[in-house]
Amino acid sequence: MIKTIGMIELRSIAKGIEATDFMVKASQVEVVFSRTVCPGKYIILISGDVAEVEEAINKGLSISENYVVDKLILPSIYNGLLDGIKGKIIILDFDSIGIMEFSNISSSIVAADISCKSGNVNLLRLRLGMGIGGKSYFIISGDVSSVKEALEAASHGINKKKLISKVLIPSPDKELFKNLI
Repeated sequence: MIKTIGMIELRSIAKGIEATDFMVKASQVEVVFSRTVCPGKYIILISGDVAEVEEAINKGLSISENYVVDKLILPSIYNGLLDGIKGKIIILDFDSIGIMEFSNISSSIVAADISCKSGNVNLLRLRLGMGIGGKSYFIISGDVSSVKEALEAASHGINKKKLISKVLIPSPDKELFKNLI
């Protein structure tokens, strides 16, 4: 099922909790998570139908507008994106991996979605903010040309100022996978 996700990142934990309550009372959405992230921010990530997600995000923004750091509504997401966000990853391919690292959270979500839609790659990991200073990154796998193409597509679809690093590793050692996932 193709879904839409919405995210609000706030600089107030209390306002984040309050906004989450307003959002779920206003619309039929699933809260993927509502939690603190480094450094002392709060992130709300929801999923559902486009109209419901838009309504919920607008409600959340209206109650917390002075505390908003970032926001995102991403319709028609890649089927495996929510699994990646939730940490439910299946390792399917070891030919090569690609990593993109960002200074914010929303850019990684958008770039992971673009990269997975652009080619024959699998999302191995999507890490958002916690324990990494508010940064985010994702790891994809596939054959070398597919991973390279996916990384390039993602690079063109995001704010380059938020991109910290982009790496392609052909033929990664199996020991590396044990420690990444």
